[in-house]
Amino acid sequence: MATQSRAQLEALMGIASPGLVYGFHAPDPGAADLDWVYSESLVRIAHNVSNPEGFTEFVLDSGTETVTASRDTYAYVHGTTGVLTFVAVTNGADKPVIGGSGTSDIVDNSLFLAKCVSDATDITSITDLRQFTGNIQTHAIPVGFETADLGVHKWVPRVHARVIGLDSRVINALAAANAGTVIPYTIDMGGTATEVTNATISHAASADPGVRDLEISDGFFYINEMDEIDLESAKETVGGCCMVTVVLEIL
Repeated sequence: MATQSRAQLEALMGIASPGLVYGFHAPDPGAADLDWVYSESLVRIAHNVSNPEGFTEFVLDSGTETVTASRDTYAYVHGTTGVLTFVAVTNGADKPVIGGSGTSDIVDNSLFLAKCVSDATDITSITDLRQFTGNIQTHAIPVGFETADLGVHKWVPRVHARVIGLDSRVINALAAANAGTVIPYTIDMGGTATEVTNATISHAASADPGVRDLEISDGFFYINEMDEIDLESAKETVGGCCMVTVVLEIL
């Protein structure tokens, strides 16, 4: 019978603790090379070992890491700086130890995210090491870039939550010439709209189905049970559609 860690149980109960809130999607590579592509992410780092309930949040940018050939590369969030960091060890070697004293070990409060295995020329596998925190709920909404679809897409999630960001995939190819954007807003019962900053989706002109854009806000934006979320879409040359997933942390 499978068992759950304390962190997993706390996440299900909506208790905030150190760990990964959302993101760092790093699927197995489709191309034969050593480039490890990963998405944006939001993490919580403990202040110190003796105070695990205190934490600081960091938004980590998406990017690509070219890993060392014929090595096991571990991605982790540095426990002091909150910086995404990579350490390579010999294929099959022991996993680095958090707070250990070995040459490849890493500092206290660090968080492992994934392990990437490579041979002489390619990445051969990626192992998920993420430990999640918080109670995440997602709502998927189709947002179009046709003339009749541009502008407001409102709905009421009917939860008390924090808006983490948007996670979008193209489902119908976008028209050429310019990008399509989706800007999220919260709207309270008084009608006041507040933009969820740094969470704007932008799909490039002619983006094909399957293209993804994950954007995580750098601020704290909350909704109550009767508040609305508004997704404002815009595109100069109309055409295309994406499925936008609103990521919420239930409080």
